[in-house]
Parts: sequence; structure tokens; C-alpha cells
Amino acid sequence: MDETGPATPAAMTVPLDSMLSWQPYLDAVCDRFENAWHDGKNPNIHEYLADDSVPAPRRPALFRDLLQLERELRTTRGETPKASDYFDRFPAYATIIRAVFGEDRIGAYELIGPIGEGGMGIVYRARDRNTQRDVALKVIRPRWLDDSSAVDRFRLEAQLAARLDHEHIVPVYEAGQVDGQHFYAMRYVAGRSLADVIEKKPLDNRTAARCIEQVARAVDHAHTRNVLHRDIKPRNILIDESGKAYVTDFGLAKLLGQNGGGTLTTGSGGLGSPPYMSPEQWRDPARAGHATDIYSLGATLYEALTGTPPFHAESLVQLHVMVTTKEPPKPRTLNPKCDRDLETICLKCLEKEPSQRYTSALKLAEDLHNYLEGNPIKARRSGFVEKAAKWVRKHPIPTALIILMPLAVASVIFSIVLRSALARTEQSYELTREVIDKVSIFSEKNLRNHPRLMELLNILAEGQKDFLDRRGEDPKFRGEVADVLNRMARLMDLVGKKAEAVNAYNEALELRLKLAAQDPSNPKRQAQLAETYHNLGIHYSEIGKLDEGLARYRDGLRIRIELANKYPDDRRFQSDLARSYGYIGDWERENGRYGEAKVSYDKAKAIREKLAKTDASDNIAKFQLARSYNNQGHLDYETHEREGAIAAHQQAATLQKELYKTIPKDYSILDDASGLIYEHWNIVSDLAWSYFHLGLLHSESEHGQDPKSEHGKQAVGDFNEAVKLLEELIREQPGAADLQAELGRALNRRGLLTNSREDIARSEDLFNHLSEGNPGVVRFEAASVRNLAASGVLDRREGHEEEGRAKIEQAFALQKKLVSKQLNNPELRRDLEWIESLKAEAARHAPQAGADAKTNAPATR
Repeated sequence: MDETGPATPAAMTVPLDSMLSWQPYLDAVCDRFENAWHDGKNPNIHEYLADDSVPAPRRPALFRDLLQLERELRTTRGETPKASDYFDRFPAYATIIRAVFGEDRIGAYELIGPIGEGGMGIVYRARDRNTQRDVALKVIRPRWLDDSSAVDRFRLEAQLAARLDHEHIVPVYEAGQVDGQHFYAMRYVAGRSLADVIEKKPLDNRTAARCIEQVARAVDHAHTRNVLHRDIKPRNILIDESGKAYVTDFGLAKLLGQNGGGTLTTGSGGLGSPPYMSPEQWRDPARAGHATDIYSLGATLYEALTGTPPFHAESLVQLHVMVTTKEPPKPRTLNPKCDRDLETICLKCLEKEPSQRYTSALKLAEDLHNYLEGNPIKARRSGFVEKAAKWVRKHPIPTALIILMPLAVASVIFSIVLRSALARTEQSYELTREVIDKVSIFSEKNLRNHPRLMELLNILAEGQKDFLDRRGEDPKFRGEVADVLNRMARLMDLVGKKAEAVNAYNEALELRLKLAAQDPSNPKRQAQLAETYHNLGIHYSEIGKLDEGLARYRDGLRIRIELANKYPDDRRFQSDLARSYGYIGDWERENGRYGEAKVSYDKAKAIREKLAKTDASDNIAKFQLARSYNNQGHLDYETHEREGAIAAHQQAATLQKELYKTIPKDYSILDDASGLIYEHWNIVSDLAWSYFHLGLLHSESEHGQDPKSEHGKQAVGDFNEAVKLLEELIREQPGAADLQAELGRALNRRGLLTNSREDIARSEDLFNHLSEGNPGVVRFEAASVRNLAASGVLDRREGHEEEGRAKIEQAFALQKKLVSKQLNNPELRRDLEWIESLKAEAARHAPQAGADAKTNAPATR
């Protein structure tokens, strides 16, 4: 069990370092108390407890320290202090007194141990000596005993829980007060909270549905007796050893029709636990009604199905905005195993408008029962028009048109949104498909710069799938929807929605497997199936599911080999086969399989060289061939073949410069088979990448760290070109994180080579910004560590030996932690080796190396 306490410092979670920061003040008061005791002044704990240097939230801790000290002092004087000596004097601290003196009972209850706690109370497992049964005994925290409203709230909680009698509500046996300590005893449920059962991992569909059905019936029982819970969440649902669910913790409950029960609030400024509160509960707690508990049931079901609440944010302000204005991600995007009907039930509970949710908790329970019994559910998925209308309400038509006009599709969108009569007709379907096709080919950078377009595109894709459901097994429409899903997944990937992209690709895979089986001799169907396997390989690899990624790559490769052998003159099949070999080579290289990677890269390069040679006008073949040369350069670099790496990257740059000069800036072509979009900016980005790696290789050559040497001059020139090109791209795409990261890396390397503090500072600013917006991304953290090491190098070069050595030591410690997170990441290992060499170099030149290292070098734990 847990509960949410009032919005005071005492009820808030306090960081460890904050708690420790008060200990010196507590110790100082105790020292004065002990000195007074030894001086024979018989100090009174009351006087020292009121010391102005210690704020009220810290006084329970001060009382504990003073009481322990007085007990020890009295014992050394030959006295036998007892807990009963203090209960009347300090009724507010009865629990602390019992803890200090080892007392383990409250009235007739022997305390076994704490099993839960919150801001207002502590719950113990206890033994009732009269009945010899175990109970859950809830006692009010000492700091609330002086607050009459808090005591009244605690009593009301017991009264409200006691008036309920339902098999899925934890029953209350007794409430009372002993030695100033308020308590109430409940049935002890041997088990765990639903939050502990979930532990960020989704439950299976039937277990989740069965649990929430039981809880919904319990909540309906409470509602019929005018009790509103207001704090339903996984932590307040207990699951016993047989799997039976129980609602507990009525600490924020309210008796409908009365004004009581609203005095204790959370830090959010409203009743409840923020991730599970309804929009109306956020806006005005007084508006909370039956629909509020239904929303919280939906949020709890959502977490059971996905492992996470519907919304989470860095701050309460952000969370408030999300809950009141945003739609939650569909559970199936986070957990593809979630059943569509169960998702529909869950999302109906989470509707923004209370009137759109289930009319009662009983109706929710009945729909969950329908699902469990295999009967049709009453809830229905939001239709295409409803979703479009929601989007337009959030983003008024004029705003939408301003964003969409550059993409030349405003008129089509307008038609779809307003002409609701066409929503489920073939005409609506065709209009929707036209919008998605047009937006898809308009370029990655436009989508990056207008990410809100994705919301509308998701709505349109739902319209496609809704139409598909109504057209049954019509292969024509199944094939088209598979195309749309594949393209939607690509667009989702571009705006960073990796999980949603994987789910869309899996849906497309399911359809394309059926289509390929129906017409196994159709090469287009086979090519599309291979492409979907390939895309899943990419995305599984990116989210860390490496084995699944490689398996999907090989599924696609098998089909592409068959197609390339059967249709040797079809350039598309040859190009696709080369792409499979290239990506598999990437996977093998990144996982340390260098010999296998070389074989894969060579196969891809041979195919692309042939394609480029046989058709000089095929720009895509040249573009892909340049990437093959770059891949070869990466492999040679990682296997210490420096000259080979330089030659490979130079070949790539030569091709890319040719394309850069000949292809116009508005160049954009969609590869129908892959869904990939090739544009001028892709060429610019790849050319900058080639320059960066050439600069890296030249700077690491002999004398390359001297910017005046031949290799040093080449490196500076290469880095200058990379920076110039990347700055050009970022002016066009200010929101592109990957381009900012590439620029940050180039600035770091150039700054280190030319002793430029300005470059290092710009790189630090870029990666600090990226890390704040993308917490936990290892490559951004690694770049920040590299900047720290580079700053240390510049310190040493400027004569600040001690400061530089300290930064390098710190960077080394941080880099070791990053390597431990991704042991197979060659780039992290190379950076660790580089920083370790800097550390060794600094140690060699440190004055009084032995002593200095011990006194000045920071810890590397």
C-alpha cells in the first residue's frame, strides 16, 4: 500500500544528498544537548526540539536523535528508561518512541514489520493477540498528529473503507487510538501490489483484463455507496497468491454529496497521483466524479498492458499539459501483443471528455468480461472522422493549413476532414492514400521541421486500416494498406517513434506474408515482403534486439537472393540485394565480426560497382556505391588498416562531390520498393561524413596532431569542409538531432587539433542540448565525455597541468561506465583507449608523480 501526502516539504521525496545536508545541524543541536547534560543542567528535550536552526520537517529526525542520546545518557547514569516515560510528553512521536525503545506493539497488535508507507501513514504487518490473526495495521505518521485536519482525514479514510463490503475491497476490522497513536486494522493480503507485479513489464492480455474487471466491480460497489476513491493506481491494488485483486488505500476517498475529504492534496495541486489523474481532476479536483475513477482504471489497465502509464514527463507542468491536451500512444504501439479489443476498452476509459467514457465502472467490468468470454465488446474504436476532428480541434484549420500549404496538400486534407460522409467509402480511402503518398515524398527535412504532421498522418493511417477492416479479405486493399503501413513506419522512424515504427512494420509484415502466400510467383509481392523484413531488421537492431534484427535481415536476404538470381537483369532486385549485404555487414562490424563483415561489404560493393558502371545516369546506384566505400573505410579503420581506410573514404568523397555538383537542391525521388527517399541533402550529409572521417584519419597519422604538418593541414581542411557542410544543412533543418551530433563531433576534433576553445565550447553546447532533449542516449553522453577530455588536453597545453589532469581522470571514469553499458560498441572502446592514453601521458608529466597522483587526481570509481 502507499498513499500521497500533503504538499509540504515533509511529504515530498527528498534526495539523499539533501537529507545528508541537514545532519550537521541535527548533530550540532545534539552536541549542545549532551554538553548541557554533562554540565548537570538536566536539559529538556522539548527546548532543543524547538531549535530554530532545524525546520519543522526535520524535527522528527531531531527528536529521534535526542531521544536516543538521552536514553544512552540515562542508562550510563544507572537509570532504566522506558518508552512509557515519553508517551504522555510526546504523543506526536509515539511511533518513533516505540522504534527507539524496541517496542513492537500498538494496543492489542504486535508489530511484525512495515509493508508499505506513504506521505501520511505507515502500514505494518501485525498480529492481533486477541484473535491470533495477521492484519495490515495502518498508523498515522507522527508529524501529522498535531494537525487536526490530518487526523480527521485519517479517521474519514477508515470510516469510508469500513462502510464498503465487497470481495475485491480490503475490509477494515477495527479503528482506534492507543497512547495518542491513531490506527486502523485491515485484512492482511499475502501478495504484492499490481505495481510490483508489473515491474515495467506488460502483463498478458487475459491477466490484465481479469484483474481490472475485478477492480472495476469493486469500484462500482464503492460508487453505489457514494464513495469516490480518487487514487486508483497499480500501487493501490493488491494481488494475492491466487491472483485475486483487491482495492485498498482510501486515503483520498470522498463521500459524494459532502465537502469533506479535500484538505490533503498532492504536490500537483490536485487530488490523486499525477500519472493516473483524469483531465478534469487536473483542472479542478472539485469536478471529480465517477468518470474520474473510470479514467484511473483505464490508466491502470494501460500500465498493465504496456508496462508504463499513459503519460510521463519531466515535470508536473509538462504532465498536466499532456494529460489535458494529448492523446496517449496506443497500447499496441508499445506492446504489439496487446489485443486490439482490449486496447479499445482501455482507450475508451482514457477519453478526455468524461461523457465519452464508460457510463459506470460496472459497464467497464462487463465489457472486460465480454472480452474474456470471447463475446463482442460494446466499446468501439474511434473512427477516422472522429480522430480527424480531434486533431483539428487541437490544431485549428488555419494553423494546419499554414503548415501543410508548403506540402501542397491542404485542399485534400480540408476535403477529408470536412466531408465526413465520405469517411468510410472508397473515395475517402483514395483521398487519404493520396495525402499519405504526397506527404511521404516531400522529404525528410520537411517532416523533421513540422513533426506535428505526424499526428495527422497517424489519423490518416488509421482511416486506411479502418477501411481495410470493413473490406474483409479484398487482396487489392490489403496490398495497398500494407504499402501505407510500410510508409507510415518510415515516417514514424524519421520523427523518432521507434516503437511505433516497429509495430507498423509488423502489421505490414502480417499482411504481406498473406499476400505473398496467395501469389508466390509475383515478384513484386516477394520484393515487398523482403523489404518489410529488412526494415524490421534495422529497427530491432536500433532498439537493442540484436538477434531479432539479424534474423529479420537474413529473412529478407534469402528472398532477395532468389529474386536476383531469377531476374538477373532487374536493377531494382540487384540494388535491394546489395542493400541487404550492406546492412548485414554493418551489423557484423558493429558486433566485432570483422571477417564476416568484410565478406558482406565486398558483395554489396561488387553489385553496386556493376550497377554504376552499366548505367552512368543511375544516381541512386552512385549514392549507394559511395556508402559502400565509406563502409569499407570504417571496417579498415577499426581493423587498423589506416591507408586502406583513407583510400576508401577518398573514393566515397569523389563520388559524393560529383553528385553534390550535378544534382539540384530540390532533387527528391521516392524508391517505391523500399519507401526510401533520396534527396540532395542526403548527399551533402554523406559528403560531410566522408570529410569527417578523412580528417580523423589524417589527424591520427604520423605528426597528424601538428596542424602545421602535411597530415595536420589535410586534417584541418577536411574538418573545415565537414563543419561547413553540416552548418549548411542545420540552417535548413534546425531540429535535426543527428546533424547536430555530427557537427558536434567535427567541432570537437577540429578544436582538439587547432587548440580552439571556441570549437570545444560549441561542441559542448550542442551535446548538452541533445542530452537534455534525449536523456540516456549513450552516444550523446559519450560525446560530452570526449569534450571533457578535450578540454583537459587544452588545459595541459596551456600550462594548467593540474586542472587538465583532473578533467582527463574524470573523463576516463565516465567513459568506463559508458563502455560497461555497451561492451560491444567499438567507438566507445576506441574513445576509452584514447582517454586512457591521455591519462597515462598526463601522469608521466605530472610533478612528483607518485605523491601528486594520490593527492590531486580525482577518484575513478
